[in-house]
Amino acid sequence: MSTMDERKFREMYDTQCEVIDAIAEALHVSGQPNDVVAAAAQEMKLRAFRAEAERDSAKRLVDIARDHYDREVRELRAELDVVRSRLMTVTIERDTLRRAEDAERAYRERQNAQTLAEVKALGAKLRGES
Repeated sequence: MSTMDERKFREMYDTQCEVIDAIAEALHVSGQPNDVVAAAAQEMKLRAFRAEAERDSAKRLVDIARDHYDREVRELRAELDVVRSRLMTVTIERDTLRRAEDAERAYRERQNAQTLAEVKALGAKLRGES
């Protein structure tokens, strides 16, 4: 919960306490017996305490949810880093394989060209000797 929210709740709580005190004083001034005034004030204070407890509980829930969200984000980022690393590895392997295939193809083409030249030379030699 933000500091501003906490300040707002604290101000509301303080206002409730002031209202409770004012009501208790008004009941007392209007001639209500002290035990009635005390009981009404006690009930109002209990409600104010419950409201504060509910606020604290909500704050804890928000903090828990935020921690859970932050943990999930960290885990997802870690998974993303792993996937990026694997992707980079696959890309490097694919590039290496492509270069090896290109080198093998070039070697075969050179071998084929050399064999063709040798066959042509042998053919020319045989025609020249016949």
